[in-house]
Amino acid sequence: MTKQAAFSRAYVPSLGSVLVPLDADGREMVEAMTAGKPAMVRLHTPRNIKHHRMFFALLRMATDSGAWDSSEETLRDAIKIACGCVDTIIGLDGRTYFKPRSMSFESMSQAEFSRFFDRAVFYVSTHLLGDANWQAVRDRIGEMVDGDLGRRATEVNGRWKKSA
Repeated sequence: MTKQAAFSRAYVPSLGSVLVPLDADGREMVEAMTAGKPAMVRLHTPRNIKHHRMFFALLRMATDSGAWDSSEETLRDAIKIACGCVDTIIGLDGRTYFKPRSMSFESMSQAEFSRFFDRAVFYVSTHLLGDANWQAVRDRIGEMVDGDLGRRATEVNGRWKKSA
């Protein structure tokens, strides 16, 4: 492993006030560091993968229901814009533009993702699914992720039908 690799990502469990490399890659990163020299570290807890999958199940539910007639990718960007998960850019023409932010694991903490996710579920429920109960939608996408990931959206509050 090169010295540059010491700046890569490693997963480490906390043992009190000490962080210990979790795997061989992490150990190699630590060993590549020069003893006594300061290191820059960015710590955050890993995101909940189930929660992340629930967001994509929400996109699938909206597109399967016919509430969105474009791709899940464009819906993802539209939801980010609607929920304020954007960078504001003033163009050379003086107009304001919104660039959807990344929701990658590295760029959004679990706490930030939780807030975004709740806003997204509420927005999709009230604006795309005919004012469906947002909690029922959240429960349904949880079931989709817990069960068969390939299963399509079923009816909630009589607002959409199961698609083939």
